[in-house]
Amino acid sequence: MQPDIIQSTIPIWSQALGSWNVSITRNAFEARELKKEYDEVAGVWQSKIERLGFVKGYQRLMEAAFFNRALLPTRPLKVLDAGIGTGAMSTAFTQVVETPVEILGVDLSPRMLEEARENVTGPGVCIETLESDLIDLPVPSNSFDVVLMAHVVEHSINPISILVEMHRVLKPGGVLIASITCPSLFGRYIQLVWRTHRVTPDTACDWLEAAEFTVPEVVGFDTSATAGARSLGYIAHKAATPLRDGGDDDEL
Repeated sequence: MQPDIIQSTIPIWSQALGSWNVSITRNAFEARELKKEYDEVAGVWQSKIERLGFVKGYQRLMEAAFFNRALLPTRPLKVLDAGIGTGAMSTAFTQVVETPVEILGVDLSPRMLEEARENVTGPGVCIETLESDLIDLPVPSNSFDVVLMAHVVEHSINPISILVEMHRVLKPGGVLIASITCPSLFGRYIQLVWRTHRVTPDTACDWLEAAEFTVPEVVGFDTSATAGARSLGYIAHKAATPLRDGGDDDEL
C-alpha cells in the first residue's frame, strides 16, 4: 500500500493505431495523499477484506509457500510485512507457520499500523511497526527471512525499485510472498479508484526477475470467495549463498 515518494504517472491504457501509439497515463497518488486515503478507511478495512475472502486467500498462499513446515528453522523467523495494512497477511502467516516470529510492519498510514498492532497477536508473535514508505528502508541488508507484500506492488510508481529494496533486505535464501490484483473488472475498478498498475502474471514475473528474484511460482488463491478471481499470489526467493563459518542463518 505504498507509492514511491516522487509523484509521476502510472500507465492506464495503450493502443497501437498504425504508426501512432496512443496511451493514457494518470498521476499516481503522492505519499501524503495515499496516507490520507488509507487512514480514512482503516477502521473498516479488515472487515471488508474478510468479506471479500482475501483473508482465506492469504492463508492458502501461506500454505503453498510453507507446505513443508518441518524444514523451517526453530529460531524465531524475522518477517517484514511491507505495506502491512491491518495485518491480514501477517496474521495468515502466523496461523499457518506456527513458529516464533518477529514481525516488522511498515506502512504509510498510522491508522493502519494501529489496526495491525491490535490484529497481529498470538503466542510467540512479536510485532513492531514503522511509518515509512518502502524505498530506502532504515534496516540493514540481509535482515529478514520472509518479506510479505499484500497488494502493494501495483501501487508503486516504479515497482521494480520497490522489489529491489525487498531483495536487499531479505537474507540469502529468503522468500518473498506477494499478492497482486489480477486484470479483471474488479481490477479495473481498483485501477480507477487507487490509480494502480494493470498487472498480468507475465508482468509481475518480469518485475520480480528484474529485481533478481528467482523465477516466481504463481499461485491461485484457490477459494470460492470473490478474492480468488481478483488476485494471484507470487512466491519468489533470493538466491542462497554459502554461509560463512560460524554463520547461524538457515535457508527457508
